[in-house]
Amino acid sequence: MYGLINCAIEQLITRKFGAATWESVRSEAGNHVPNTFAMHERYADEVTYHLVASAEKVLGVPAAAILELFGGFFFEFCVEIGYDKLLYALGGTPMDFLEQLDGLHDHLSTTFVGYHAPSFRVTRDEWGDGTEFYLHYYSTRPGLGPVVVGVLKASLKQLFNVDCQVEVSTDQEEEQDPGEICFFITMSSKQKEIDRQESNVPRPVNSTKSLISPQSFSHLFPFHITFNRDLEITSCGNVVRRLFQSSDGLLKQGLTIDSMFEIVRPRLTGFSFMNILALINTTYVLRQRVATTTKPLKLRGRMTYQWQSNTVIFLCSPSATDLQDLFEQGVYLTDIPVHDAVKDLILMSEVFAKEQEAAKQMEAMTQVMQSRLEELETEKKKTDRLIYSVVPPAIADDLRCKRTIPSLRYDDVTLMFSSVDGFAAFSSTHHPIEIVRFLNRLYTMFDAILDPRVHSKVYKVETIADNYIVVSGCPVIVEDHALAIANLALDLVDRCERIDDVTDATRALKTTIGIHSGEIVAGIIGSRMPRYCLFGDTINLTSRTAAYGKRGFINVTEETYTRVHESNQTLTELDFKFHDQVVMKGKPEPVAVWLVTRGTSNKVASEVVPVPGIQLNGSLIEMEPLSTRIEDQNESPVSINYSLQKRRSKSATDLHQSLNYEQPDALYRHKSLKAFQKTRTKFCTIL
Repeated sequence: MYGLINCAIEQLITRKFGAATWESVRSEAGNHVPNTFAMHERYADEVTYHLVASAEKVLGVPAAAILELFGGFFFEFCVEIGYDKLLYALGGTPMDFLEQLDGLHDHLSTTFVGYHAPSFRVTRDEWGDGTEFYLHYYSTRPGLGPVVVGVLKASLKQLFNVDCQVEVSTDQEEEQDPGEICFFITMSSKQKEIDRQESNVPRPVNSTKSLISPQSFSHLFPFHITFNRDLEITSCGNVVRRLFQSSDGLLKQGLTIDSMFEIVRPRLTGFSFMNILALINTTYVLRQRVATTTKPLKLRGRMTYQWQSNTVIFLCSPSATDLQDLFEQGVYLTDIPVHDAVKDLILMSEVFAKEQEAAKQMEAMTQVMQSRLEELETEKKKTDRLIYSVVPPAIADDLRCKRTIPSLRYDDVTLMFSSVDGFAAFSSTHHPIEIVRFLNRLYTMFDAILDPRVHSKVYKVETIADNYIVVSGCPVIVEDHALAIANLALDLVDRCERIDDVTDATRALKTTIGIHSGEIVAGIIGSRMPRYCLFGDTINLTSRTAAYGKRGFINVTEETYTRVHESNQTLTELDFKFHDQVVMKGKPEPVAVWLVTRGTSNKVASEVVPVPGIQLNGSLIEMEPLSTRIEDQNESPVSINYSLQKRRSKSATDLHQSLNYEQPDALYRHKSLKAFQKTRTKFCTIL
């Protein structure tokens, strides 16, 4: 079937039941159904049957009901896509419309290459009142009878405003062929159809004078065939005579039309004179039984009864899809008379074939463009997610719109720096790739804890080496920013207690956290790779609180301690214990530091904190305080300089000897340590 049918099924389910239902139907059909359909493409019949079977399972509606619903919708769909004028012009009465159905489908079979059109034949009920008809339907595709019912009801209602009942007839005396269904149509309209004034069989006229000679008639209608009640050919047109003449140039005596041609349309029970008279107003298509050229001759036309001679004249024209088909049947354009429109139709079919091919290519390009557009939207969403993960959402909107983002001053925020105890020793004994994997697992865990649904007031600023940096109160201003940071720090410490230490698997991983509150300046730095950066002495003091504070604990300055107790919130989950007046670099006076734990724990009073640093064969490698570098150029904001200094360590060669590695790659690991230390001294700016 052509994709037009499958597109109509897709539109039916989408409009009646929603796009989600269509996706369910397509998923139920599995690999048998493609993602999209092209109207001018041909698909296997199994695709349509799989769609109907899947819709039956998903909707819970019998297949016959779905097909009948589809039939009514298919008529509306054909009207939408431009076939309305053709349908309205078929006939002025329901009987005329039904009589032209077969001719319409025969025309479509020549328009759409490879289209196997069904056949229709309509007859009146002899004992009816003019509103009852029999419609004989034949198709090589089984199970499509309900579609015809839906199409008939919808077309008669919209074209003639007539309601009808369509039932499968079982009282027909004539034997039906396999695949043929007889429908009994009853019009429910009060107004009966007006019988035609002219009978199918013309009435006698008084004049018997021949108005045209047989030679002139054969020249005017070169494809006509005249036959009597015995189906013997009495005369024929010039072209037919040329194609079927014998060696002496004459037609054989007693040659019958049924021996030369077979009826393709309409579908009759037999090639007989009376059957033809019963359907005298129907378009007939005859095909040559034995081809005299490359292809058998195919004729289309109307049967006309001649009462004077009791014969039937088949006034017809050649039926061909294009010029090549016409030539293979042994017919030329000059054989077609001037008054016959078939010549123009064949020439137009050549143009239509090119237009159809262009439409097919355009439809394919449209599908490709639609697919590319969907991929573009997917990539755009990925880009948006990346932007929102790099900079705060409040600023990402302005960044996406390429608006200028000014730097802002925040009078009161809270920052947190966290570092892993023993990370320097771990770095000195492991490959860089192992360090990266460890940090990736650690920060992935921290990011999961920093869930916006739980810690919505905290924003992750940056990760540098083993330092995890977050802020609250910036860029979104909140009042309880100190309490929000304290709760996050407790969650991070609780989670780290479930992980083994990087240097000693017998104990839990320890992390040292520093928290401080104060004033900062924040803004977007750069245009090619824009980053959200924080500046100010508050950042320096926060990093020193983590560096000089008690190892393995949450260290809080007096500023943060005061803001937490001024937040007017219940602090039952927080337990503050004064630690000491800590001397920090760059501060003339010691800084008061508190230690924070959960209110239900007393581990701070009883736990002995191990000495910071790890002993390795007499060489002590430890995490050093994070130094700062103040650049006082035109009173620019303070930037952060992260460096890792090695104290009380031997020279590079002595350290390699003291480690006394037996592994063959010990020298490589030592060089990696040296390169790592040099890299740490180059981190200058927090993002």
